[in-house]
This record gives sequence, C-alpha cells and structure tokens, in this order.
Amino acid sequence: MLKKIGLERAFVVYSKDLKDEVSLSGETIAAFLDNKKIKKISLKPSDFGLKKVYIKDLEVKSAQESAKIIRDILDGKVSPARDIALANASVCFYVLGKTGNFKEGVNFAARLIAERKAKEKFLRFKEFLAKDA
Repeated sequence: MLKKIGLERAFVVYSKDLKDEVSLSGETIAAFLDNKKIKKISLKPSDFGLKKVYIKDLEVKSAQESAKIIRDILDGKVSPARDIALANASVCFYVLGKTGNFKEGVNFAARLIAERKAKEKFLRFKEFLAKDA
C-alpha cells in the first residue's frame, strides 16, 4: 500500500510485545520499502547498539506515570524506556536518510536529547496544540 501511494522509503514494524514499535526485548520484524523494493528484515537490540530490555521495566500503572517517563526521557534520564525511544527514533532517522544505520540513529537521537533539542520541539508542539484547543 505504501508503495502504491508513492512513498520511496518506509518502515513497517511488528514485535510480539510492543506490536507497532521496535522492541528491544526480542525480535522485531520489519518490512522496509526502499526505492520500490520491499525487504523483510529482522531487528534485534544489538542492531541498535543497545541492550535487551525487559517488558516489566516498561510497564506503567497510569497516564501520569507514563507522562513522567516521557518527561524523564526528554530530560536525558537513562532508562529502558529511553532505549526504546532511541531505537524507534533511530528507524525514523534512517528512513529519512539522516543516518546511514541504526546505531548512528541511536547516537543522533541521544545527542538531540542531550542538547535539549528534542525537548524544545516537544514543548513547541505542545504549545501549538494548546493554541488550537
């Protein structure tokens, strides 16, 4: 479908535990559309230069707890949730051609967090949404 609508590059991922996100607890299956060719690939934590994450370390009990984890990620706190965010951002940067591989994408995402650029964009987006409400 993505090929039919004219996209040149896209990634569709599936993992048993996180469904539509890259997982670091096990295998993630991906279909990678690149210039009209689709390749099926299997991703594992080492492809990102990251360690295995256990799902129990990602579980939250409330929306407030989830929001705190997002704030912690944007503030640079190292955690399994941050690693998941880095892996998923890495795929985006790779598809966009910003990085040449997933490890570079993780480093790029980590740098954007460390330089507070990710948080700045998030706050600008949050402000934008508040204006339209």
